[in-house]
Amino acid sequence: MNLSALSALAETRRSAAREFVAVGRYIAIARGDPGNALAVAEAARAPEQVQQVLRAAVGGQPLADLSSFQSLTEGFIAALAGQSLWARMLVQDQTMHRVPLQTHLAVAVGVVAGALPGEGKAKRISSLAFTNGGIEPKKASAIAVVTDEILRATTPAGQALLRTALEQGTAVALDQMLIAEALDGVTPTASTGDTAAQVMSDLRAMLTTVVGPSGAPALYWAAPGPVAAFLSTVVDTTGAPIFPALGPDGGELLNRPFVVTPAAPAETLLLLAADGFAGDITGLEFDTARAATVEMDDQPVGDSLAPVATPQVSLWQSGSVALRAEAWAGIEKLRANACAAISGIGGAP
Repeated sequence: MNLSALSALAETRRSAAREFVAVGRYIAIARGDPGNALAVAEAARAPEQVQQVLRAAVGGQPLADLSSFQSLTEGFIAALAGQSLWARMLVQDQTMHRVPLQTHLAVAVGVVAGALPGEGKAKRISSLAFTNGGIEPKKASAIAVVTDEILRATTPAGQALLRTALEQGTAVALDQMLIAEALDGVTPTASTGDTAAQVMSDLRAMLTTVVGPSGAPALYWAAPGPVAAFLSTVVDTTGAPIFPALGPDGGELLNRPFVVTPAAPAETLLLLAADGFAGDITGLEFDTARAATVEMDDQPVGDSLAPVATPQVSLWQSGSVALRAEAWAGIEKLRANACAAISGIGGAP
């Protein structure tokens, strides 16, 4: 696919993401009434695709069941590839095994060996080991709380603010799920030091863990921003950066993509082999609330099973609206060495 085709595809995905959020925005403005939402959208001359979805919803069918809305959800998920490691591997690069959720899974974890038997010799038979099970779907939720003024804002900046909040929240929620599965059973190795030679030694150890005899063409580095910032400033004896293609916001490390994600543990660098994972992201849903009481924290501690006293904010009292994007997603690691991790990277001296 050439550059112009890639640019056109990216714009199509961004457009679908904008329209996905616009549908939710109009429904929130209309307080959940699809008919009123359609009237508001028509008055605002919303894109035809947005009006088409709302027109179909007037008949009483849930948004999630509308094919026109499903196409927008797919575009929203695809647009997350610029912020989510999982979305990039699954949708953009298609390097991860895409397997429907809640289906029986049988994956070969051994290697089928070929052979050239001599004349009259027995042909070699390889044995395969399979892991059996289903990929359990879980919810990845992003909640954005905005004032009613921001919700009703018709300027591109106001609408972009809402879309960005939902995209970033969904991306982090998905990557938290991916990284939790990737690190299951993995004990990060402590960094050997901050010099160029020590950093290269750490990276070599990670590659040795993940790369098998057949290579590993679908490798991805992942880390929080401070780790990327540190690695991008490691220099050799001449003062030149040893990773010139890497910056504080990501890039490439050893010719492999480096994704910056706040879902990664602090001071930790991860290396993932995409073909060592299987899963899918489906069933994106949208909901709004005006009368809820919420914990305004990106690290909430509230627990309905073990109640904890936490500050709460009434949406009704503050004149705010909560918008929630919720995706059904599932991920499973297919082999133990699909992930390696180094801790203590770029920490305080």
